[in-house]
Amino acid sequence: MLGVLLQKKNQELKGDIRLATAHNKVTTQNWIAGESFQTFQEASHTFVDGVAVFLNILFTVIAFTCVFRHTDLPSSLFCAVPCALSMRLAKPLIHKLSNQIQSQKRMCSAQWFFALKEQRP
Repeated sequence: MLGVLLQKKNQELKGDIRLATAHNKVTTQNWIAGESFQTFQEASHTFVDGVAVFLNILFTVIAFTCVFRHTDLPSSLFCAVPCALSMRLAKPLIHKLSNQIQSQKRMCSAQWFFALKEQRP
């Protein structure tokens, strides 16, 4: 699957003459070598973790309902509302912090690039 995506992206870059520069080629190859695997790996872990949390909550509510019958179900559902609300409110903060981390990572990579470039004879 990853190979197909990379081939498709490569064809897109070859098809547009504005993108067919040496700088874009190097930038794309650096991204593929350095970022793509980590991005796919983290995205898959995040997806699996999200499904696990959702199923954990669902099965916990089902277990409480079976054990306590229907007496505890309203309180469980009442507690689910603040949890969902807090996750919704935290989304912009998570987005902001992830952008800061990415920009710091890029800045650090650029500093290493220039530091190593200056060391060459």
